[in-house]
Amino acid sequence: MAKILFIIAHRDYQDKEFLDTKKELEGNTIEVASSEKTTAKGVLGGTYTPDLTTKEALENVDEYDAMVLVGGGGAQQYFEDETVHKIIKRMNSAGKIVAAICISPKTLALTGILRGKKATVWDPGDRSVIKEIEEKGAIYTGENVTVDGNIITANGPHAATEFGKTIKKKLEK
Repeated sequence: MAKILFIIAHRDYQDKEFLDTKKELEGNTIEVASSEKTTAKGVLGGTYTPDLTTKEALENVDEYDAMVLVGGGGAQQYFEDETVHKIIKRMNSAGKIVAAICISPKTLALTGILRGKKATVWDPGDRSVIKEIEEKGAIYTGENVTVDGNIITANGPHAATEFGKTIKKKLEK
C-alpha cells in the first residue's frame, strides 16, 4: 500500500479531477493538503477539509510514494508557492511519482522539473499555457495523460479517471 499526497487549492480546486483521481487510488493511504486546514471549496461546489497544510506536508514529504497536484482555477495559487515547489522538487529528486492535472503541470514546469520531459496540460485554447510550459523546457504532447519517467501529467477533468489509473499502475511497479 502506497502513501499518496494530494494537494488541492483552498478555493476553486477542480472537484472532478480530485474525486475521480482519488477514487482510482482507493486502498492506498491518502492525505490531502492545502494552504489552509479549513474547509476547501471546489469550483463545482464540493467541499473537502484537508488533513494537513502544505507546510506540514513538506515536513513529512519523505513519507510519500507519490504526490498529486489537482487542477482547477484555484491551482494558480501554487504557481509561485515556495512550499509546494519544495515538495515537488524533493519528490522528484527522490524519484517518487510527481503527478499533476489540468493547469497544474504549469506549476511543475515552473519548478524546472519538466525540462526535457514530455508533458501535457490544459490550455484555454490560445496555446498560452502550452507555450509557457514549453518555454520552461517541457515537450508538449497533447495527450490526455502523459508519462515520462516518474512524472505523470493530464490535461483536464475528462482525463481524471485515466490519470488515476495511470498513477495506480505506476505505483504497482
